[in-house]
Amino acid sequence: MKNLFIFFITLTTLHSTASAQIKAGTLLFGVEINHGTLKHSEDAEYNAYRKKVNSSAEALKFQLEFNGKEGVFSLVDQLATDNDDLNARSAIYLLRGESVFYTDLSENIFIEQKDYYGEKLRFKKDISELKWEYTTETKKIGIYNCYKAIGVKYGSDKDYKVTETPIIVWYCPELPYQFGPFEAVGLPGLVLEYSLAAFTCKVEDLQLSKTEIKLKVPSSGKLTSQKEVDEIIKNRN
Repeated sequence: MKNLFIFFITLTTLHSTASAQIKAGTLLFGVEINHGTLKHSEDAEYNAYRKKVNSSAEALKFQLEFNGKEGVFSLVDQLATDNDDLNARSAIYLLRGESVFYTDLSENIFIEQKDYYGEKLRFKKDISELKWEYTTETKKIGIYNCYKAIGVKYGSDKDYKVTETPIIVWYCPELPYQFGPFEAVGLPGLVLEYSLAAFTCKVEDLQLSKTEIKLKVPSSGKLTSQKEVDEIIKNRN
């Protein structure tokens, strides 16, 4: 593990001159459903519904923009998506497409903005809370050599018990920018692929720029934590 981090430092140094000229980046991600992880149901009607939702999910696109120390990840406006289409709405909900994810490396914070029980809220975490297990496993994504890291997405069930879902990400030390899809931030390289449960977000287009771009930072909604909201809802029941 020590040698792996020495490699990261060396590789980052080799790319420091080139990366210093890069002031912004835009990535487009497509969605793939990991069909092998889905459980088969005896309910034919449910299977037909799930197939349509999966098809709608694979039509979605996400975008990551970063500029200096900030990054924003969100669903691309789907002009062809029918807002009254239950399958499309279900796909967006399952993939957290209604949320906007914001990272501020200078403040070491990660914020998810989303609608929660009819109210827009912003859930704040310290990036240091997002723990990753680094591995030596590699694969190529496009022209980039990427490394695998494993994390955990924490949630809660209907009884407010903590749930843990593994996250698999592939990041590129050649691109020393600590941004990625959803909560995959703070790693020693740009995250080009993110897998959670039955879906994978994989980069389809990557554009780096020497010109700064202005990010649309999510600023509406009360700033809170998931723990605070869970406590409020729990006390109401």
